Amino acid sequence: MFGYSPEAAIVQVYGVGPFQIRWHGGLKTLDDPDAKSTFRFSRGDRVGAARGSGRIVEGYASGTIIQHEIEGVQGERFMAHQHELRAQ
Repeated sequence: MFGYSPEAAIVQVYGVGPFQIRWHGGLKTLDDPDAKSTFRFSRGDRVGAARGSGRIVEGYASGTIIQHEIEGVQGERFMAHQHELRAQ
């Protein structure tokens, strides 16, 4: 199963449980002790992307997919792949 939304979204999964989420390649966030070995940016760093600029709020890595949650200047939040980001 895979889902993508360019804007903020709520995903609801419905079914008869129990169920378990298995992240492909595990899941890492900026809170992990070895985060610097995975993420180029840290929480609070100012970055720019095609969708706008802002500061890093969180990072998520699962396998080869590395994304950051960014809070824009107006408080809006959006996601961007790490390779799309540039430091500001």
